[in-house]
Amino acid sequence: QLITIAKSKKLKINYFYNQRKFLLDHGILERLKKILPICNRKQGIDLNEGVERLIDEEKMGNLFKVLIIGQ
Repeated sequence: QLITIAKSKKLKINYFYNQRKFLLDHGILERLKKILPICNRKQGIDLNEGVERLIDEEKMGNLFKVLIIGQ
């Protein structure tokens, strides 16, 4: 497990969370709002569906995890 390896190397676990929280905390919805006005209808639908897939807890939002390690 990556956390065990990191700790054995005396590295600091800065954060461990799911993809949903990571993307929401790093502004995915704000970025979506900025880009939607310059998209055509199909692009807007595709972007909305893609973001939803990435952050939905029943889809990829909870399936993937983010581990941030530092010294």
